[in-house]
Amino acid sequence: MEHVAAGDRLDSRGRALSRLGPRCLAVAAGLVLDRLLGEPSASVHPVAAFGRTMERIEQTLWADRRSNGAIYTAAGVALGAAAGSAAGSTAVAVWAAAAGRELRRVASHVGELIAAGNLATARAELPALVGRDPSGLDTSQIAAAVIESVAENSVDAVIAPAFWAVVAGAPGAAAYRAVNTMDAMVGRRNERYSNFGWAAARLDDVANYVPARIFAGLLSALHFERAHQLMVTVRRDAPAHPSPNAGVAE
Repeated sequence: MEHVAAGDRLDSRGRALSRLGPRCLAVAAGLVLDRLLGEPSASVHPVAAFGRTMERIEQTLWADRRSNGAIYTAAGVALGAAAGSAAGSTAVAVWAAAAGRELRRVASHVGELIAAGNLATARAELPALVGRDPSGLDTSQIAAAVIESVAENSVDAVIAPAFWAVVAGAPGAAAYRAVNTMDAMVGRRNERYSNFGWAAARLDDVANYVPARIFAGLLSALHFERAHQLMVTVRRDAPAHPSPNAGVAE
């Protein structure tokens, strides 16, 4: 019986590995689609449709309690996973969940405005990247905000959707984007959302934990000559950041 059980475990692992190769190729194809085509237009973007749906669900469920927020978050994850399953294609799900091209476009545009000395327009464009008030930021502060945003959002927009697609295919990519979208919508520390948005914010932290550290590892590999310095900096500075993941990426 032990031999049979061991054989079953090996067969199960073999089947999982046999799915991993095609899934990785599908993830790569989805990232290529994002690179070539960018995001779908807002009128047909599934993430925009998800956001509108979750706004209606929030209107029904909102109460200043964590339990209501947990129900809201669970509903959003289920809806996202179902949408990914319905897509039937990991490549398409990754394309819809990723936003690398748009991140590069906005960051490059703000960088060009800074280089041209057009600080007023750079400040006006900055909210597309960061949530802080840009009105009092000078040139160096705007540049720092762009760099920090690109680092953090590279995890949200590229690494994490790809990671969860490798783990769980199209449902994984779509469920991740659902979590990240809900965090952006309700995961704020203010009077309305400090309790209701707690579950979405914590789940987003969990979902990004491994991808943020993969990003740090990839960055170290790309800058091999400075890899030790980069990892020392991450270990030293990341714990001081209020986010368990943003500090690793930034």
